[in-house]
Amino acid sequence: MSKVTLTVNKAAMVFLLVVGAVCLSWWYFNIHSHIKFYNTCGCDDYAPDSLAEALNAERRWPGGDRSDVSYFQYAHPGIPFELLSWFDFRLATALGGSDRADVPLKVLRDPEMFWLANRLSALALCIIGLYGLWQLSQKSAAVTFTVLLVFFCFQPSWTYGFLRLGIESFALPVAVAFFALTRRAFDDKPHLWLPWTGLGTLGGLAYLMKLNYLMWPMAVMVGLLFQFFSRSISLRQFSVRLSCFGVTLVTTVVGLVCGFLGRAAFFRMLHEHWRILLHTGKYGGGSPGFINDSQLIHNLFNILKHPDLWVAPLVLLILMIVTLVRHRTERTWLKRNLPYVICLTAAVLLVYGAALKHYNEHYLIPAAAVLPLIVIWLGNETTERVRRLLAIVVIGLVGIAAFRQFAQHSVLRAYANAVQQDHKTIQHLPLANGNVRLWSYRVGLPEYQVNQIVSWSTRGSHPLTEFANIYPRDASYDI
Repeated sequence: MSKVTLTVNKAAMVFLLVVGAVCLSWWYFNIHSHIKFYNTCGCDDYAPDSLAEALNAERRWPGGDRSDVSYFQYAHPGIPFELLSWFDFRLATALGGSDRADVPLKVLRDPEMFWLANRLSALALCIIGLYGLWQLSQKSAAVTFTVLLVFFCFQPSWTYGFLRLGIESFALPVAVAFFALTRRAFDDKPHLWLPWTGLGTLGGLAYLMKLNYLMWPMAVMVGLLFQFFSRSISLRQFSVRLSCFGVTLVTTVVGLVCGFLGRAAFFRMLHEHWRILLHTGKYGGGSPGFINDSQLIHNLFNILKHPDLWVAPLVLLILMIVTLVRHRTERTWLKRNLPYVICLTAAVLLVYGAALKHYNEHYLIPAAAVLPLIVIWLGNETTERVRRLLAIVVIGLVGIAAFRQFAQHSVLRAYANAVQQDHKTIQHLPLANGNVRLWSYRVGLPEYQVNQIVSWSTRGSHPLTEFANIYPRDASYDI
């Protein structure tokens, strides 16, 4: 057996080991320590949002009212998220034999099969992303191991990377395709225009996942501008690449939004994104302005207090700088590598900058998805000793993230159990004729969540009376 074959076999074993660990973790959190669909809704928006997106698609496709677009689709269209949610919805009811009109009622009454399909979709997306990374990183076993693990240094990458479906579940596979193509696009061949066309398409798709994924195409623009101003490419090459990238990105965005959500939704989406950019609060709230100083400091503290959210990017960025300094006199090497390195660095920094403006832990996942591509590049440019030390750092950070995931899941499970016990107690209390039970905002119970999910699935112009008979003696109120 040759040395190359042995290396590939070791890399394959590492890939299978990591995928096996991911599947085992998925089984533990989603099967062994299961939290029911409605019990998660009080703690996490993505589960009810996914079902709401599926109901919205079910209402609009095919032949429905395409203008019935929910607010969430204006704020972050999430077209891939809606499509996969709808697929899970149809898959969960495929064997039920129900009439199409009865399907929403059936799933709202018992969403557990949809919930299972939903989480399996997240796992499948993660494995697709890991497979792509494995194909790109078949070097030493240490490099492959680090590449496959570094995404999981972030605790939110566990929750939305493979445990449950969210918009961030698409981050890893799309990042692998996007930045692998970016590497080829930055090649110094003078007539290399086709990768820039594909890159624009993927950039448009990334933007339609969520607004903060626009940081990836912006990072590509930073790298392209550097290529031009450093005179690595001519004005003609710059113009061709910029045109291919920009035109296909805009065409993808306009075509998909108008095709799936309608022309009016496209202009409303741009308006909402402009409000988000020019207001200090989330989703266009808060006072006018780009950023709030006190909020920025608060968001920075929230990041720094969890080492898993910042240590890995810092270590990798330092290693990239050291590698660049080591090759600073090699003009050919710099011309080939520096634009791509600048692009990767910009992608990470821009995502963190956006998170400092509007913060939630899972807003950092677009940066976490870039880290494996950085490790792949470092694996080709650093010594075996550095690779092994990096692997040790990554293993430690994954351990911290795993600890946080277990702790968070324990809290959520305790909350779900407490809510279920309270629910049983309340149901046994006498209820006079004509009276209804009132459930407060976002309580993790179906009596409240059904109305919330249905309202999220529409602009509000469609009556909800078709779902009123599910819980006729219960109502909800917001505080």
